Amino acid sequence: MNSGLITTRYAKALLRFADDNKQTEIVYEEMKQLALNFDNNHDLRILLENPMIGSSIKKKVLLTAAGEKVSPSTSKFIDLVLLNKRGNLFHLIALGYIDIFRKKSNIHKTVITTASAIDVQTEKKLVQFIASETKGTVEFEKIIDPSIIGGFIIEVDSKRWDGSLSKQLLRIREKLN
Repeated sequence: MNSGLITTRYAKALLRFADDNKQTEIVYEEMKQLALNFDNNHDLRILLENPMIGSSIKKKVLLTAAGEKVSPSTSKFIDLVLLNKRGNLFHLIALGYIDIFRKKSNIHKTVITTASAIDVQTEKKLVQFIASETKGTVEFEKIIDPSIIGGFIIEVDSKRWDGSLSKQLLRIREKLN
């Protein structure tokens, strides 16, 4: 069976279960924390794929990776996933839950990359503008990347607007060649 289909089904099941327990937002934060820990620690994935490590250790590791105090919904869901021997898919399940929750809640992940820090007033205007255009809530992340030289790159969900100086210089170079 396709692992994408499996992870989507588990993510949807978790959303329904968390919704029944009125814990969708808490589980969302826990899944974001889990996904971040998976991204930052490759050993976590290796541990979950190892058949020699027992479910109780894997559960402790996942609970720790999800945050300090984990909701009952997440704890029971971890039990279910490990019982069905799908622990190796937990990262993808967490990412699936995040995507489904964002779509359901009309949350738009926005990343702005600039060459230097932007002031608070500019940040607020950007968030307000994006929120009005998307008619939803904005999760805002700032990245400072001096390699873009100047300007900005804005990513909203899967859309990207590149107004960086480095991109403009690249276009000019391509036209001259």
